[in-house]
Amino acid sequence: MSAEYKPGSSKAYLVFGFLMFWLCLSVLHALIILISNGPDYLLVVRFFSLELGYLSAKVYFLFSASVTSFCFGVFLYYLARDIKRDNSYRLFEMFKDVVKNSEEHVKDYVEGKFGQISMDQYELSKEFKAFNESAFKTLENMGSVLSELKDFRERLVGQESAIKDLKKAVDDVKVRLSPNYYLTVNSDVAKVVGVGKKTASALKSAGIKRVLELISEDSKVLAEKTGLSESVVTKIQAAAKMLIVPGFDAKVVKTLQRVGVSSLEDLALYSPMELYTCIVRAYGKEMLSFDEVAFYVRAAQLYTSKNAGVYWPLAVAFPEGWAQAKKLS
Repeated sequence: MSAEYKPGSSKAYLVFGFLMFWLCLSVLHALIILISNGPDYLLVVRFFSLELGYLSAKVYFLFSASVTSFCFGVFLYYLARDIKRDNSYRLFEMFKDVVKNSEEHVKDYVEGKFGQISMDQYELSKEFKAFNESAFKTLENMGSVLSELKDFRERLVGQESAIKDLKKAVDDVKVRLSPNYYLTVNSDVAKVVGVGKKTASALKSAGIKRVLELISEDSKVLAEKTGLSESVVTKIQAAAKMLIVPGFDAKVVKTLQRVGVSSLEDLALYSPMELYTCIVRAYGKEMLSFDEVAFYVRAAQLYTSKNAGVYWPLAVAFPEGWAQAKKLS
């Protein structure tokens, strides 16, 4: 090869070399965009400030590579035409091999990058699919748990209602087993049925202020102290003894007195049916139910120690009253 270039052709090769350098930079730029952003990435084509349109990365790369290859071929053609010697031919073949190897290297590099991208996309799709399946199973489990919680809440509501009903029933039993006291031994004597203002004043003048003092005093002695008749004192004492029994109140005592029952002793002698009939006849209507009459009769029998063996369980309902009745008897 004659490595000496003609004087007139060196400038042409310099310009052509600069052009090839610029084209190679364009190919490299296109390759970087293609690898970094993918083949479908769009680039804006501008001519100074004028926007001409959009160009995809793969078209940009192919166009740049084609133009560069064409120019490079033209360059090689003129170079081969000017270099005709054997050494130049060998150099040309060597250069050709280098270009071919470089071309294969670029091809392998690009294919490897695209293969890696495809593999990454495949792995990503597998992971995304597995995540979707896991999320779907989690949602199904949450739906099952919510359904179980709803059923459990409904059972709790039903149990709460049953507990309320049971509590109400227990409270009713407590009320029936533990009647209220209308009077206690420490109550004012003015609250006793049959004791008016004058009678209360007479009793208090005699030092009788509490129910305990009224029922514990002998009727004759109390009649002398107060100036009241013995029959009135006896009736008041009998009414006071009934009113300290749990469950008895002013209405019950007045009802019983109207049918001739003025004391616990008189009440204990009646059968529940007999007394209930007398009350209905006297009032012309039911003032007390049969169950209430039976309760008062049995309480009187208990507190006067009548048939204590038969009605002993009632003592569980009236522990304080039973103790008082035992003391008074």
